Amino acid sequence: MAADDQLAFADGLYRRGLHDLAAQEYQRLLDAHPDAPEAAWAGFRLGESRRQLGDAAAARRVWEQTAARHAA
Repeated sequence: MAADDQLAFADGLYRRGLHDLAAQEYQRLLDAHPDAPEAAWAGFRLGESRRQLGDAAAARRVWEQTAARHAA
């Protein structure tokens, strides 16, 4: 699946409150397309999904990794 389509799918899951499924899709996007323009947003939303699921430590790790990888 193209990165933009995968991101749209994951965002749809996120908006519906299906954070566990959204996290899986964001991770799949990051695994398949780590250098895609959508990767920074997917990393942020993966962290948000983890936070919504009550795993603040995992959320922080994802955000820190995303920030380090996509720093300007």
